[in-house]
Amino acid sequence: MADRALPTVLIVGASRGIGLELARAYAPHARVFGTVRDAQSPGELARVPGVSVRSLDVRNSTQLAALAREFDAKSATVDLLVHSAGVNRGTYDEQRLINAEAPFAVISSLMPAVMRSSRPRIAVLTSDLGTSARDNWRRRQACGDKSACDDFVRECKFVPICAYSLTKLSANNRLRALEPTWRARGVTAVALQPGHVRTDMNSGKGRISARESARGLRRVLDGLTPSSAGKFLDWRGRELPW
Repeated sequence: MADRALPTVLIVGASRGIGLELARAYAPHARVFGTVRDAQSPGELARVPGVSVRSLDVRNSTQLAALAREFDAKSATVDLLVHSAGVNRGTYDEQRLINAEAPFAVISSLMPAVMRSSRPRIAVLTSDLGTSARDNWRRRQACGDKSACDDFVRECKFVPICAYSLTKLSANNRLRALEPTWRARGVTAVALQPGHVRTDMNSGKGRISARESARGLRRVLDGLTPSSAGKFLDWRGRELPW
C-alpha cells in the first residue's frame, strides 16, 4: 500500500483550504492519503501529484470502518494522522458531531495503523476560540451568576460562531483527557492552531493564506518529538495555553 522509504501521511479533510494545502506540502516528501466526502468529486485534490484520494464523510461510521480496514488488511502504517475536517456553520449539534466527536472516532479507528509506525504522530487542527481562557472570558462578559451562565450556554448554541467555539472547547478538552493514554503507547499527539487563515469558512477574511499556514504546520509536524506530546501549538510552533 505504501513505499516504506517514505513516511505515510493521512490527512482527513483534504478537499480544500488547509487540508488541501497540507496535502500539497507533503506530497513531494511522503506517501499521502487525503480524504474527501466523495472521492468521485475530489476537486483540486485530484490534481495534486502523488496523493491517493479516499472517500470519508467523518459522520459516516461505515466509510470510516472501510478506510480502517483498508490499512489493516495490508498491515499498512500511518506515520502521521492529521485531522483537518471541521465546520463553523450549522446548528450546535451539527458542529459538535464534526468538530468535537468525529476527530476521536477517526483516531480510534485508525490507531492500529498509527501504532504500526516507528514514529507515530497525531495532530488535530483546532482553534484558540476553544481555549479555556477564551471560554472564561465569554462567560465573564455574559454571566453574573450560574443561572446567567446556563442561559448563556443555551443561547450561545444558536449562534454559529459561538457554537463553533463551544465545540472546539469540547474537542480540546477531550484531546487533553485522552492524550496521556496515547502517550503511554508511544504516540505523540498535539492540537494545532493553524492561524487566522483565509478560507471558505471565513469568506476569505483571514490574515494568512492556507498555503502559508500549511507550510508552517508542516514544519511544526516534522519537528514533533515525544516531548511535544500533549501540547497546543500554533502554526509557527509557539505553545498556546489550553
